[in-house]
Amino acid sequence: MKNYKTVALRYLQLNKRRNVITVCGTAFTVLLLYILLNAGFSYLDIEKEAVLRKSNYEMILYTETIEDIQAISADAVVKEAKVGGWYEKWQGKNYEQALYVTGDNPYRMDKNFEYLCKTYGVEGEINQDLAPFYLQGYEGDSIYVQTLLLLCVSYIFALFGVGVIRNSIQLSIFEQIKDYGNMRCIGATKGQLKMIIYLQGLMLELLGILLGVVIGQVGMSLVCLLISFEMRFHVLPCFLIVFAYMLDLYFVMQDNCRLVTEMSPMSALRGEFRIRKEKIKRRRKSLYGRLFGVEGDYAYKNLMRSPGRFFKSVGAMFFGIAALIAFLGISDYVNRYYDVINRICRYYQVFYYDPLYCDGTIAEVQKNLPPLDYFEGISKIQAVQEAKKVYMAEVAVADVTDFINHFAKDHPFYMDFADYKKRDETRIEQEAYYASKMMCYGYDDEDYARYESRLVAGTLDVSENGIVLINGAEYMVAEDETLKNVWDSITYTTYQVGDTIDIIDPEKLRQMIVERLAKIPKGTEYNYPQICTECKKALREQGAYKTYVVEGIVDFDCNIENYDLSIILPLEHYYAFTNTDESYVTGMQYHIEGDLSAANIATLDYFDPVRFCTTSSYIEFVGVVGQIRLILRYILIFAIFLVIVTSANIVNTTASNIQMRRKEFAQLRVIGVSQKGLIKMVVLEGVITTIVTNFLGIAVGNVISYIVYIFMNMIMGIEFSIPWEGILLGLLYSVVVFCGSAYIGIKSMKQNVAGDLAISGE
Repeated sequence: MKNYKTVALRYLQLNKRRNVITVCGTAFTVLLLYILLNAGFSYLDIEKEAVLRKSNYEMILYTETIEDIQAISADAVVKEAKVGGWYEKWQGKNYEQALYVTGDNPYRMDKNFEYLCKTYGVEGEINQDLAPFYLQGYEGDSIYVQTLLLLCVSYIFALFGVGVIRNSIQLSIFEQIKDYGNMRCIGATKGQLKMIIYLQGLMLELLGILLGVVIGQVGMSLVCLLISFEMRFHVLPCFLIVFAYMLDLYFVMQDNCRLVTEMSPMSALRGEFRIRKEKIKRRRKSLYGRLFGVEGDYAYKNLMRSPGRFFKSVGAMFFGIAALIAFLGISDYVNRYYDVINRICRYYQVFYYDPLYCDGTIAEVQKNLPPLDYFEGISKIQAVQEAKKVYMAEVAVADVTDFINHFAKDHPFYMDFADYKKRDETRIEQEAYYASKMMCYGYDDEDYARYESRLVAGTLDVSENGIVLINGAEYMVAEDETLKNVWDSITYTTYQVGDTIDIIDPEKLRQMIVERLAKIPKGTEYNYPQICTECKKALREQGAYKTYVVEGIVDFDCNIENYDLSIILPLEHYYAFTNTDESYVTGMQYHIEGDLSAANIATLDYFDPVRFCTTSSYIEFVGVVGQIRLILRYILIFAIFLVIVTSANIVNTTASNIQMRRKEFAQLRVIGVSQKGLIKMVVLEGVITTIVTNFLGIAVGNVISYIVYIFMNMIMGIEFSIPWEGILLGLLYSVVVFCGSAYIGIKSMKQNVAGDLAISGE
């Protein structure tokens, strides 16, 4: 025999449908691995380019003389050299003529640096930002570890992909076992038979790799569109894929070859399969026998005849089901966790403002805000769906006594003021001043209309002299014994619709306070509340105040996280109320939808706690959510990968198992088992496998989701729940795979009782 390729092609053509499934299964594993590897290498490329734009050099040498600069620049290992200043922060020394050097080979960066320093007697440092990309510098070893990790991941993916081919070729061998026996009888050597088997595996694998790479390239383009990330083609991933898959194929095909080479030619001609025989012994009825009758006992006996194959099938599928259950369980926690965050942080989760206080000017406010390009940068973040200007100003009531008398018992200031009144008369004036101020917010039509859902009395359609009060707050108190969140609400005042509040003219109050403070010599102590109170009293006596009617009351602020009694107004009313206009911008506020990356969070987290207010808790919470969602993506990819590849393996394994038991099925038919009863026996094997698989998968999946639940519950209380959707989905999927493959396998097997009985195997 000389032409092994023709024989291998013939066997592949005989099983076109199965081989198409095999190639597709292999291509799927290649597709995922190809995108994963290219994404990793593309990320490294992008990071390296960012470093090169910032610092395009390999090392800095602390040269001080022209002679050293000229000598080093002329050295053969130096490709490019530039002179510039450098401040060495550890020594605190400034080098005005440091040499920025790029060597002849970036992968020899360490050696070139050591050579130049030793040869010319200079000191310096390697560009540690650039060096790791060339496996150099302090962090070069970490790149080695990452490379080994990539190789390990490639090998694991290849193991699954080649497993599909192994089962397909094994089934083909069982079907063509007599042909191999004939070839042995006419003189074919074991090596020649091995070559036929290896060629079949090689052809299927190369087709799978080629198809996976082609689809992977298309998939990369789609991923780039969806996540705005530039993925580039790299040769190295192709090499890693081919190397890992070929390595796995070599060892896997060895097992298939033994099925033929370790069998005598006569056994092969008789179609004999080596199935482990058992001693005859009395058996008690198993659990499955009690559930499903004698067919259940028979199914369980057959599964335990080859426990290794049974537990491989269970193990492969249960990991996928566990990952699926964990994904859906954790997703539910994340969604509820995110709902709690948004409930706490309101609509504008992130906001930066410096209010226009009674003692300030708009020029000072806008000077203290972050720069304009910072605000614009935040607006460009993909997760930022809406950005609005903030208009807020502080106002003071004219009649402090009447205002405080309206405080409800829930108001945080109520008890404090009563206590101060008993023991500290000097404190009354100070605290009364702080308690008699409110913040007023101006909103556009869209933001103002959002309060309609929180309106408890009156209307939002206020008149020229009308105001709307935010008269309370909702907040999370704690967690009860069941770890459920306990929410509470407070009401600040007893104001009702129709009540009036006198407000000092905000512009005149700001001017008077600023003038009084400007007259105080620097370094002189002064009583700030007393000055403000005197200014308010003077303006009240002058009649510089206006009476406003409470025309609407909302129970809490739904736009921002606000826990103070406040006034909200439409923008036009706000301008008139505070004596300002649209140029009096006091900050920006942002509505976030989706995940924020670590870099985005770092950009948002910019504030002076004294002057600015940002929902920093949201930034902390959403960072946790982003990390968990990243883990979820990996879990989902892992689950999809496992269930698809494992399904192909199980279908092929079940088919090969049925082919091996043809004589056994023929014997059962002879003793009176009907075709329907035979199908029931085989399908029950799938049922038993499904029960065991789901028992383990549900247990492990819930353990994983519970561990994540504990982690999340440490930060924000959420209620534990069982992911019933994942359990049901995993159960349905496993039933389809195990029972479906068994049913199709036995249903499609050609029934030849006489021929099958002639097989001289078990």
